[in-house]
Amino acid sequence: MKNILTCDIGGTDLKYGIISLDGTFLFNSSEPTKAKEGGKAIISQIINFYLSLKKQYEISGIAISSAGIIDPNTTIVLDATNAITDYIGLNIKEEINKFIDIPVSVENDVNCMALCEAFKGSG
Repeated sequence: MKNILTCDIGGTDLKYGIISLDGTFLFNSSEPTKAKEGGKAIISQIINFYLSLKKQYEISGIAISSAGIIDPNTTIVLDATNAITDYIGLNIKEEINKFIDIPVSVENDVNCMALCEAFKGSG
């Protein structure tokens, strides 16, 4: 069964997990975000999650939620607080696809919460 690696980029924690296509969490965890090391260090964390988890799960894509203003079409961080160094202007999908050839979607974290509520919540 194909699954999605989900990641929530925050200034303090980087939460991640594996979710099935029907919305069931199969695994979840978190680790401190390498925010002071910059946006590319966070991309490296996500790539490492993928490389580790693909040994156990068939992963068909990566879905990322992030604080800040994200263009979901280009996956560029348009604006954000200074909690993450060198984050504004980062093209998240492009950076991940330099190392992993897999579909990547990126959206603002509040928008993702609303989508999740509509899909699996009581909304």
